[in-house]
Amino acid sequence: MAGCVRRYKKKSLRAVDDSIPERYPNRMIADLSDALADTSAVAVDVGQHMVWSYQSFHNQKDQKLLFSGGHGAMGYALPAAIGAYYATGKPVACICGDGAFQMNIQELEWVKRENLPITMMVMNNHALGMIRHLQRDYFESRSMLIPQKAAASRPATRRGSQKLMESAKCLYGSQ
Repeated sequence: MAGCVRRYKKKSLRAVDDSIPERYPNRMIADLSDALADTSAVAVDVGQHMVWSYQSFHNQKDQKLLFSGGHGAMGYALPAAIGAYYATGKPVACICGDGAFQMNIQELEWVKRENLPITMMVMNNHALGMIRHLQRDYFESRSMLIPQKAAASRPATRRGSQKLMESAKCLYGSQ
């Protein structure tokens, strides 16, 4: 019985239905890992793409995957890729989300000026995806940065905005 359970666990952990839309990013990361087989290091930024990379990136022999170690340091990947290039002298890559990429976009000037062999992938979901995910799942899809007219049309959002404004007044005083 114990052998059957072990075999089942191993099989079920590897068998993932990646045909459903929610798993497309995982499939893309897995395909991307094959395309980046000749890079010495791949730096992964902070965001949903980091989770997908943890789950689906297949690194090659002697290839390093660089993560910020759970520090939530958006903008980590591009400077880390630059450092990895100078450490190895070999081509490197970075995987970023659109939000994380703009945190250190000024580093593009250095990459261009020094003609560094860094491949950059930007996964554009038109949002800070982890923030959107948390707002959807934990805050009834309330978003604090929406026009006042839109907030008035959604009672839950209006209540949330009012609570936020009350908290701000307590912290910073009335303005």
